[in-house]
Amino acid sequence: MRRHFWILLAVACAACSAGTSASSVAYRKQFLLSVPVHVVCVNLNDRSVKVTVAMSKRGRGSSELASSIVSRTRPTAAVTGTFFDTRSLLPTGDIVIAGVLVHSGCVGPALCVTRDNRARIIPHKFRSRRGRDYDTILAGGPTLVHDGHIALNPRREGFTDSRIFRPNRRTAAGVTLANKVLLVSVNKPISLHRLARIMLKLGAAEAIMLDGGSSTAMYANGRFILHPARRLTNVLLAYESPEAYRRAAPQLAPTVLTAKRLADLASLGRYGAGPGPEDPWYLRIARSSSSTDSPTLWMLGADAAITAWPH
Repeated sequence: MRRHFWILLAVACAACSAGTSASSVAYRKQFLLSVPVHVVCVNLNDRSVKVTVAMSKRGRGSSELASSIVSRTRPTAAVTGTFFDTRSLLPTGDIVIAGVLVHSGCVGPALCVTRDNRARIIPHKFRSRRGRDYDTILAGGPTLVHDGHIALNPRREGFTDSRIFRPNRRTAAGVTLANKVLLVSVNKPISLHRLARIMLKLGAAEAIMLDGGSSTAMYANGRFILHPARRLTNVLLAYESPEAYRRAAPQLAPTVLTAKRLADLASLGRYGAGPGPEDPWYLRIARSSSSTDSPTLWMLGADAAITAWPH
């Protein structure tokens, strides 16, 4: 009986230590299905951790060196974000930062994280469910894993570009049943099916692909593990502490809202005393644009943006 007690205590202590900041954003490299795989595991059960998105410095329709984005935002870890049109440089999927829609895309399931650090992946057909409860949203695709099984049907999800179906360098995001987010990069050209199998072996119950090919990037342990061959428009970031996230907030989407307003939203929505701002995102943008602190450099077209994002 006493032996069982100590075993249970040891298990409980191990579970508690898993939530400490020292291991809450952890990088590792391993071989799966004969492929070298780079993995950042983000333990969202640690309430100090934050997963968010950063846009390029000049906003929608622009790009930036990945090294410059990381230098501005100083995350613990980062990977390539969602696809973007190489001519217009507009992302293909929705992006929400600090509860504010900064870009409305046209396709793709999304990694969604609430203010209290609960993560899930929501298919594009249920886009209306991606409401104000989600502090971070990044829509990518196609779906790799759903409900613990491989679920590949890119064409049904609206992905028709033939390049997606060829073997390529890949990036993916997954969510485990233990509420951990997996950020995965593979530098070797592989098929979608092999990537889906890799995500399953890593323990993902849900997983989506992100941008890959020459955009493939991963930053961890203070350096770039994988360097992209092109400039990027958006990056998925992980932070270990509230302080690091607050410092980064003005740089996450500097031309969408005033720096001060976005920093305030980030603080209130995740780490402040209150539950976070309750106004619709477009009213927040309008209010920030009337602020005398500094001008809003870019705003969504009002009618199109409001109808595009239901609340």
